[in-house]
Amino acid sequence: MRGMRIRAVRIALAVLSLAGAITGLSIMPASASTTKAPIIIGYITDESGPASSSYINDVQGAQARIDAQNAAGGVDGHPLKLVAEDDQGTPSANLTAAQLLVSDGAFGVIESNSVAFGGSRYLNKQGIPVVGAAVDGPEWGQQPNTNMFAIADLYSTTPINGYYYTYNSTGAELKDLGITKLAQVVFNVPSAIDAANTVFAAAKSVGVSDCLDALLPSDGNLNPTMLQIKSLGCNGVEVLSVLSTCITVATDLTQAGIKAKLICATSYDQNLLNQPVAWQQCRVPILRRH
Repeated sequence: MRGMRIRAVRIALAVLSLAGAITGLSIMPASASTTKAPIIIGYITDESGPASSSYINDVQGAQARIDAQNAAGGVDGHPLKLVAEDDQGTPSANLTAAQLLVSDGAFGVIESNSVAFGGSRYLNKQGIPVVGAAVDGPEWGQQPNTNMFAIADLYSTTPINGYYYTYNSTGAELKDLGITKLAQVVFNVPSAIDAANTVFAAAKSVGVSDCLDALLPSDGNLNPTMLQIKSLGCNGVEVLSVLSTCITVATDLTQAGIKAKLICATSYDQNLLNQPVAWQQCRVPILRRH
């Protein structure tokens, strides 16, 4: 599935980015054997907690890329060692994970989670290079975080050296899908809110109206949101949140009899499509942006 390929590519890019930093931003020819001291690469992800559904098997994917590099001789003869920590989807636990990895002697850290801002200041002060997909907030493009390197476009309105890196095809996609009234269900984090504003601006540019902008309620009850979507006649719904939220929205749309086209901003695979969620009734499950 396209979503799984994108996630695999991002994991591989993150690993390669740190490996490149080890040897001066380029992968040096590997030695015949890995006889030198191991280089520790930290990996922080949401193995548990509210966002964990979007990070299933991330650690295994990163380990597979590490194993492949080690099989080729490591980096300049140094084997790479992956040490993973679970931040449980909370900023405070992300900071704790960052502190543990630094104490373990991590050369750099890969952030594959939704709360990297929790430990970003600490890692900056420690001079630790950080790479990741930049899906959690604007800190990836802010000063003084010159140690943070996004391996994909930023999902916020943060400029990098005066330039904005984002999609310019969003409006055309919505129009091609036949969406005229767009509703968004948005996770209450800076990057998702910024992304929602960007999507609405792009929608307006092609004549798609803002039907509803709903922050994900803390109790997870989306029934009031579904009633609003139905009463307002929204014919497109984008979910800027984790995978489990998109599954819930898909189910709720079906149960409410809403024939809206659903856009998910997270990866999905065949196991998800096989679940008893009436994807066809939601018309179009699509992977975009995140």
